[in-house]
Amino acid sequence: MSQSTTRSSRVALALLSLLAMVAAGCGGKAKPAGGSTSPPRMPTPSASPSAQPPTPSPAVPAPSPSPSPTAAPAASPPASVISALSAAAPGLKQVVVGVPDGYEAATYDEQGHISFWKYTTAWQDVGKSTYPVVPGEPPETSLIGARLTGMSDATFIATGAFTGDGSGTALAYTNGSNGWGLLLPGSANTLVPTGTQVGSNGPSYIWYGMQFSGGELVASQENPFYDNAEGGVYALTISWKWTGSRFSDDHDDIFTAKAAAAPATPSSQLTSCPLPAGTLPADGTYQAYLTADSPGEFGGPSGPQGLVSDGQVHLILQRSATYSSASACLATVSPELPMTVQASTSSGAKVWVTAPAWFLGGPISTTIDPGEAYGTSPYYVPAALGITGIASNLGTPVFPPAAQESPATLTFGSVTIAGGKVSALAILPVP
Repeated sequence: MSQSTTRSSRVALALLSLLAMVAAGCGGKAKPAGGSTSPPRMPTPSASPSAQPPTPSPAVPAPSPSPSPTAAPAASPPASVISALSAAAPGLKQVVVGVPDGYEAATYDEQGHISFWKYTTAWQDVGKSTYPVVPGEPPETSLIGARLTGMSDATFIATGAFTGDGSGTALAYTNGSNGWGLLLPGSANTLVPTGTQVGSNGPSYIWYGMQFSGGELVASQENPFYDNAEGGVYALTISWKWTGSRFSDDHDDIFTAKAAAAPATPSSQLTSCPLPAGTLPADGTYQAYLTADSPGEFGGPSGPQGLVSDGQVHLILQRSATYSSASACLATVSPELPMTVQASTSSGAKVWVTAPAWFLGGPISTTIDPGEAYGTSPYYVPAALGITGIASNLGTPVFPPAAQESPATLTFGSVTIAGGKVSALAILPVP
């Protein structure tokens, strides 16, 4: 697959991941009370963007007058306003957003430069910033803008090939006490308008994808437990809400690990598999060998079930340890279905904890950074648990027959079925 095709597919998957998460109400639960917080960890570019020379900014403009509690859609600016901006910034692309006291705009070129403008009776240049430029990448940056709920100023999202490998395609700007510039991670899991430009704070502003939805800024990051090519699958997604001077985590899809009791090995086995698609054995808890379909690289076909990656986990359940499509029962579950797994601690001890079902099928990494801050990964492990990695065998995924991948490895576990649906999973020691 060519780099250009790969990058385009990755950007498309970023948007699909965001849209699927938004359609499901962010697909997760609210941030747990009392959770430790800190700025999101962003991807490290595989190709360093060329540094942009600092551009002196005009005097910092005061934020616009206080908005109404909920930002109403603004009418399209009149042609005279658009033509006046074109005259003030000839040859540049532009995005214009209505605000309570007039209009705000961003104009930009293909060399990494952005200017911000304010219109009350005439356009004024009120700030400058930059976006990353990767040598050899085609100029394909675009901007969108909106006034989000509770804000008096516009917010702008820039999208493009900002890292060269598709892992970072979006960043955002707005106005704040330091003027117009990048939104960067702040304390307590927030995003803060900084007035800064690309190059002054490294790559930590680049997201896998961003969009506006429901008056909020929705941003996603790749899943660090998966290969870079599949990083948009089961991504970390956060909906950021404006809270007066910064964006705070309104809701997200982060799974928080909890200590769990050691699961018992059930006596019943999956003797009734295979069954027709969509049909499961009678309610109960069974011994089973488990894995999952490939999650779908670049949003393509997912496993032998021939599904397009839909953000769900497609389970393979069978009695035998050797995968066979002729002996499997199939089930679809939420990626956040709790699964009991064994984990390692820094002392070498083994403990039982919960993990999301998206771990099943073998991500490339099962290492845990003890005490890693909330908001840096879709799997948050509180420091009090003291674990350093998942010790359980998670199996390997089932790929479509045409993919010619290695045969899938199933792992021994238990599955609980209630009301005709999978309600719990556990990975057990091999008997």
